Amino acid sequence: MPIRTMQAPTTADLNTVLMTLDGKVIAAGARCTIVMSADGGFHWQAAELSDGDSYIDFLRLCQLGSGAILALSVSAIHKSTDGHSFYKLGGAPSPACDATVSADARTLFVTKCDYNSKSDQSSSAISSSEDGLNWTPVHFKDDFAMFGPIAALASGVILVGNHGECERFDGRAWQSLPYSTISGISALCVAGERVLAAREGRPASLCASSDGGLTWSEIWKSPYPISYIAAEGNQLCTVGGGAVSLSRDGGITWQSHEAVGPVRAATIVGDAAIVVGNQGLILRVPF
Repeated sequence: MPIRTMQAPTTADLNTVLMTLDGKVIAAGARCTIVMSADGGFHWQAAELSDGDSYIDFLRLCQLGSGAILALSVSAIHKSTDGHSFYKLGGAPSPACDATVSADARTLFVTKCDYNSKSDQSSSAISSSEDGLNWTPVHFKDDFAMFGPIAALASGVILVGNHGECERFDGRAWQSLPYSTISGISALCVAGERVLAAREGRPASLCASSDGGLTWSEIWKSPYPISYIAAEGNQLCTVGGGAVSLSRDGGITWQSHEAVGPVRAATIVGDAAIVVGNQGLILRVPF
């Protein structure tokens, strides 16, 4: 089946997309834009936002086991219980860099980019087990700047620093992962028992770890850059460099498709990947 370009109710750049627990597909991005589909990504409508400012660019969508959906931006966090109406959380910390939900879907981890009085950039992490209402600092090594992607493990999280180095946090302590095994990570994803990481390069490569990031093996060399990874069972999708690549067998074989514009993120809905990108681009790419 061919790639389908879906009609979107926006021309804003879309940075993130999520399939919710009740089967909706939600995408969010620049200019305080959130759109949703109730039929697997075929038809889209704009969501309702209260306290929305046009300068807000949403970076990440996450859903907790309670059903709460959180849309994170540099300046605010918006929340929804139905995927259609969003409101700004008062007192939510900012600015956010990235976020992930724990394996038990109860805790949201957020990495933040901070500036001190000298305008020097630093980073920190926070977590919430109360749908974003209350937050707890996550303490980490002082010399670790975590401006890269973050993903949830079975216990804790794995994240990437701004030099491509990896750290793992089990809820109590941090562990440095062997830098020599994988570096220059541009994207992270947890697929069942495996952690998937995209490594920058020409060609880019997709690596997998079955021990929480201690050891890695290369499973695919991509002809395109990889800026995002989505996974559902054995179905894998990578996007980047104006291309979408799909695997139905856990990364053994791949099909790559050039998109009609720059693509940024993807989620897997049944037998297709929903891919979003610049200027309101929404693609439905069948496996």
